[in-house]
Amino acid sequence: MMPGTSVRSFIQFFPELGPRETRSVRVPFTQGPLLAGEYGFIEYYCDDPACDCRRVFFQVCSPAAPSKALAMICFSWATEDHYRNVLGVDRETARMMTGSDLELSCPRTPLAEELLGLFRDLMQTDEAFVARLRRHYALFKKLMQKNAGAKSK
Repeated sequence: MMPGTSVRSFIQFFPELGPRETRSVRVPFTQGPLLAGEYGFIEYYCDDPACDCRRVFFQVCSPAAPSKALAMICFSWATEDHYRNVLGVDRETARMMTGSDLELSCPRTPLAEELLGLFRDLMQTDEAFVARLRRHYALFKKLMQKNAGAKSK
């Protein structure tokens, strides 16, 4: 994500597809601080039409408190070389941008690390899910580019 840009919800721009393809995880029984229940991973993408960050941000919430973010997880499917060559960042920044982690700029709840673990174990390793994220990213970026073109006319 480029400095000065923001992230916006996939569901906001794709109200039919977004809810249908939002991933959730059901935890069958309480595991440490993680209570039994369902946790939704709501997708957010960078709204800069020129940025090719290849990242998704997940706001994790539960039906019990849908407006409360339990974690903000960032995930990238790009390589370090992509970030160094396309975005022009240094090696350390490129390393930090790959894979998944908790978003540094967001507050951390007591459940954040547990939810990141769930994401890494169940979602990040799911090739079909990662392919879906890449497709959502492409749809989102195409719409942002279209909107930017319409504004400049």
